[in-house]
Amino acid sequence: MIPRISSFTGLRPARLLLLGLAMLPLSSQAETTLRDAWLEQPALPAAGYAFHQRAEDVDRHRQQGRELHAELGLAARHAAERGELPWAHAFTRWEQQIAAYRQAPEHARTPGRIDITALVAAPRHNPSLASLAHFGGCEPPSWVEVWHIGGVTRLTHQAGMTVAQALDSASQGRAQRQVDSAWRISPLGRVSEVGIAAWNQEPVEVTPGSRIVQRLPESFTADDALGSAEWIDASLPRYLATRLPGDRCTLHAIPHATDESSP
Repeated sequence: MIPRISSFTGLRPARLLLLGLAMLPLSSQAETTLRDAWLEQPALPAAGYAFHQRAEDVDRHRQQGRELHAELGLAARHAAERGELPWAHAFTRWEQQIAAYRQAPEHARTPGRIDITALVAAPRHNPSLASLAHFGGCEPPSWVEVWHIGGVTRLTHQAGMTVAQALDSASQGRAQRQVDSAWRISPLGRVSEVGIAAWNQEPVEVTPGSRIVQRLPESFTADDALGSAEWIDASLPRYLATRLPGDRCTLHAIPHATDESSP
């Protein structure tokens, strides 16, 4: 079963700061920063669950989603033609989940830490509101999302849960019989490769809102008959890094930013 993409709750325009922003000349808007906006909020999101999307990334994220959706469809057909039915099923489920994400452009974000503490510590990384499409924060979720040979599964996060344990639970052990490593995407959107086999297993814990992606077998990525499997293996975690780490989120749209109505 493909996990349901919950709609945002509490969507609202930013407070007076952003309401007045649309009425200011662009030169004044550029002087107002994300740090200023955070200081106007009644409650700040947890450090790992604050997000923003730069206006310059909107079109790129849409293009990433379109390309990934198309390539997964091709990979599913190629795998079916070769008799790799479990992988044909997995690619189809992955394709369906990407389609769901594409229908929710408000779930897009530019990876990175941009909470108030980080912006105060690194003022050079404090963007102007004029450069953003939106910003906001999510409530830490209870899930860890796993992309594996069986499809896409959301597990209830458990204290001390590791990447290998989550992948083993979601795939019923099938993933570790296929590959030696997996991608881990943190709530901040950081992507790292983690060993999961008996000989290289790393005790890397996952936090709520993390995503784990089973790497594709080398027999796939080295085989031209399976199309762009190697590209999918590298591109899927990077795209998931642009998705929000929660479902219950508050988003503040910047009035003059790039329109996000089209997926």
